[in-house]
Amino acid sequence: MVSKPTCPQCGAEVPTALMMGLCPKCVGKVVFQIDPAAPPANQPGERIRYFGDYELLEEIARGGMGVVWRARQVSLNRPVALKMILAGQLATQTEMDRFRREAQAAAKLDHPNIVAIYEVGEHQGQQYFAMQLVEGQSLAQRLPGSSRREEAQTSRLSTLNSQPSTAKLEPPHVGCYDPGDAANLLAKVARAVHHAHQRGILHRDLKPGNILLDAQGEPHVTDFGLAKQVDSALDLTRSEAVLGTPHYMSPEQAQGRKDLTTATDIYSLGAVLYYLLTGRPAFQADTPLGVLKKVIEEEPVPPSEALGPVGRVGPVRRKTTSPIDQDLETICLKCLEKDPERRYHSAEALADDLDRWLRQEPILARPTTTFQRLAKWVRRKPLVASLVAAMLVSVVAGTGALTLALRRAVRAEHNVTEKLRDAYLAQAHANRLTTEPGRRFHSLEILAKAAAIRNGSDLRDEAIACLALTDVRSVRQVLVPGSDGTTAVSNGEWDRYATSLPDGAVSVRQLSDERELFRLPPVGAKIKHTILFSPSNQWLAVGYTDNRVRLWDLNRRAVTATLPAAGEMNCSGFHPTEPLVAVADGRETVNIVEAATGRIVRTVAVPKWPRLVAYSPDGRALAVSTDSRSSIVVVEVRTGESISMLPHPGMEVASLAWHPDSRRLAATAYDRQVRLWDALSGKLLHPLTGHAEEPHGVAFHPDGTLLVSGGHDGLMVWSVASGQRLLFLAGGRFHPKFSPAGDRFVVLGGSIGGFELCELAHGVPVRTLGRNEAHAAKRTAAFHPDGRWLVFADGTGVRGFEFRTGRELGLAAGWGELVRSLSFDSRGQLWAAGDKGLLCGALDDGQEPITWQPTPPRTIDPRALPSACSISADRRLLAVPPGDGNCRVLHTETGTEAARARTGPCSYASFSPDNRWLATGGWHQKEVVIWELLSGQTNLQKRFTLREDKALFGLVAFSPDGRRLAVSWGPFLKLYDAANWQPVWSRAVTDSLSEMAWSPTGDVLALRDANKLIRLLNPETGTAHASLETPNAFAVQDLTFSPDGAHLAAVSATTRELFVWDLAGIRRKLTSLGLDW
Repeated sequence: MVSKPTCPQCGAEVPTALMMGLCPKCVGKVVFQIDPAAPPANQPGERIRYFGDYELLEEIARGGMGVVWRARQVSLNRPVALKMILAGQLATQTEMDRFRREAQAAAKLDHPNIVAIYEVGEHQGQQYFAMQLVEGQSLAQRLPGSSRREEAQTSRLSTLNSQPSTAKLEPPHVGCYDPGDAANLLAKVARAVHHAHQRGILHRDLKPGNILLDAQGEPHVTDFGLAKQVDSALDLTRSEAVLGTPHYMSPEQAQGRKDLTTATDIYSLGAVLYYLLTGRPAFQADTPLGVLKKVIEEEPVPPSEALGPVGRVGPVRRKTTSPIDQDLETICLKCLEKDPERRYHSAEALADDLDRWLRQEPILARPTTTFQRLAKWVRRKPLVASLVAAMLVSVVAGTGALTLALRRAVRAEHNVTEKLRDAYLAQAHANRLTTEPGRRFHSLEILAKAAAIRNGSDLRDEAIACLALTDVRSVRQVLVPGSDGTTAVSNGEWDRYATSLPDGAVSVRQLSDERELFRLPPVGAKIKHTILFSPSNQWLAVGYTDNRVRLWDLNRRAVTATLPAAGEMNCSGFHPTEPLVAVADGRETVNIVEAATGRIVRTVAVPKWPRLVAYSPDGRALAVSTDSRSSIVVVEVRTGESISMLPHPGMEVASLAWHPDSRRLAATAYDRQVRLWDALSGKLLHPLTGHAEEPHGVAFHPDGTLLVSGGHDGLMVWSVASGQRLLFLAGGRFHPKFSPAGDRFVVLGGSIGGFELCELAHGVPVRTLGRNEAHAAKRTAAFHPDGRWLVFADGTGVRGFEFRTGRELGLAAGWGELVRSLSFDSRGQLWAAGDKGLLCGALDDGQEPITWQPTPPRTIDPRALPSACSISADRRLLAVPPGDGNCRVLHTETGTEAARARTGPCSYASFSPDNRWLATGGWHQKEVVIWELLSGQTNLQKRFTLREDKALFGLVAFSPDGRRLAVSWGPFLKLYDAANWQPVWSRAVTDSLSEMAWSPTGDVLALRDANKLIRLLNPETGTAHASLETPNAFAVQDLTFSPDGAHLAAVSATTRELFVWDLAGIRRKLTSLGLDW
């Protein structure tokens, strides 16, 4: 016969395995910890003022075993918290061992969020330890409606004796923390607990009452009275068992298991988080026994369902009716898993997930699925589950019904998840279509959440469209205390800034914490407009109301020069690389001054009164506004000779900025325009119109593609190439300044009165070259073989662009207006087929480095039609579609004919990479013919014919490895295996033209589709990797890849514009979002 379990306390029979093997009577006794045999620490009327080296000031806490005093350590004259055994000198050995264990556990820990132990000792036979005094309240007391009830409700369970198990708990108080504040606080507590775990200490009694909050709201973990060494063999027997607090105990702790791990503290942390979010414990019952029964057997109600319309505490919000965020709820419920293995593997992992939630990043925890909830129920109710299983086995129909129900549940869960993903996608798309600043950042964050559910080409397409946006968001606003309005930020990494003070002093401050580093003293005049750091940040130019500019050496904090000046905001400018400064004297000269000595090393005469001064980035030229700032003169510094005069008739110039190429110059004026000039030729490139009020300050992006102007109405971002306004940020912002990397800029003023740091997201995927001018002629483009150039036939000739910078090199004339195709041969010679026939010519001088120097092209064949010529992979052969029914193959080195084929009408041709095959097709042709080029034979041999009766034409392209032939038949695209000429796959397309191009690596097939899209296809399957939207919403033509495959160029079908997509940059960004293909 199997013996029944007995209670280790009294020997009575135990009815169930619940409650650590104790009988209900003894469980009731241990709940409240009242031991009538233990006298109080002090008799009534007795007042202890001194205890050894400590002066006892007041009792601040009392528990089942100890009492804590606010005290002063006399020898060190410092406030401490002094804890001693409640029973005093009459404490049992068990109590003294437990007290000593708490002191030893806490003394091992050194963490800013754990109450520090100062001293452990014994006085007059009574043990004590002194610890850090935390001025504040416990977390339980800080919550609204809190009182001392929590300690009564959640009394520590210890096997010490005597209260009835039917004692009722008071209902919990209401009030909860703001979710953000709760997550932030618990992350700090979790890191403190992780610190204890790393040193082998389990707390085992984490609860709001054991988390103290100091005056700054920082949490401190205390009361290690139930702590134990992870590797200790502590025997939880009648005299040693320390159990915990019912509402915050883990199931394994409630069951009295001895093999507790760090997971038990993680459960308690989750219980505390639940309490902070909902204002109530995860489990409630009338008695502690009932609470512990629920802890072991039941699943907690999700916080969002437990939360009512209650007040929340915190520094930001007082009330909210919003539900708890699903991700934060998932974190909380993961901590409260019954199975320790399903909780976070460490308290640090919990803290990391809370930090991810606070940063609005995807968390690692995942909600419990329907199947997992079912599995938990089976483990909790094994007997009931067995009966159910037996019934299901015996009843086939019941089994089928349950299976169907489970499948529906899984399907429903999948549908909900997919709908959530679709909602994320729709939200990102709608947000992208707004004009609000920050839309790119926000949309990409939403898409990252959708990608965490499931990746897909629809998400990639939306992400690429977002990446094409130029966007700005404010990351920090800095108020400048005591400033009278003039502020400048240092160059380089922006580690400091300087601001003027009302008495004429200059305060130099650390930007990170706004701490003042030093102060430049007053000089007898107040500061007027100008504070300017040198590029090296060693010198500071300051303009004063006495119309003097003083140069300060910031290392010595001394004035090195005092110079007469025009008194304008930008009347001085530092040389970009040398310790020189140019100062406009307001008369007819600009003085070039040595910053270290104040010696004038050069004087530059200007024709009219100089006001504003700006050095070009290469230091060779000066731009000077003159004559009441209504014109700009550009002078060569070394000779003083005038380079150009840029008129601003009738309007004063407000600010100047040079382009990084030292050729272009931007100027703002009081007519509310920003003008972009070619400073060397004096040509006005773009008048940028859009400011409602006069702009003050302009700056170029370091890569030269963007221009930012700021004024009273707001900040505007412009495309330098097109002059188009890309972005508007409302609110007064002045004098923008970029970081060296160009990912941030700083602006002065605004609604805050100081300055603002902004993050800039440059439109990565696509650049626009050329001119936004309507033109009906056919346009085409080609990359130079070395990848440094890109040429573009736009109807006026052939334009060359430096690919890296997008700078236009020039226009080569004589190539005709209707150019159908462009190709470079192995020598770098350009071949063109157009309205002037077949032409060939050089665009460079043939020297290294290559420079743009076009020569008039020579005519190879005046009868050739403006059709799509095809050059071979080695660039030595050129296939010229026929004007007389014969497709001719030419040697590109000599221009002589190598072979021909009697093709009849033909518009397209493509060589295989080994030059063995030539595929030809044409308009209104239903056949594509494969010709074989045989060595020594002048006639190509017809080998294979591919036919489609529904075809409109046959556009052909061999893959770079020669294994595949892509044929666009008009309504559909087919890929053929070159080994047997059988179709691999077919794809319907909606654009009848369907121009296409292979990437050099062969892993992408670009196809023009309808809706102004370019599809990037997977050649193996025909499915879309991604889609590219054209910037001007018009269709494109003539697709071509760069030699390295990193970029794709397409010509606008309606304007003289060329679009270049940075595919490598797109994939890097997609990878960071988890969306790459």
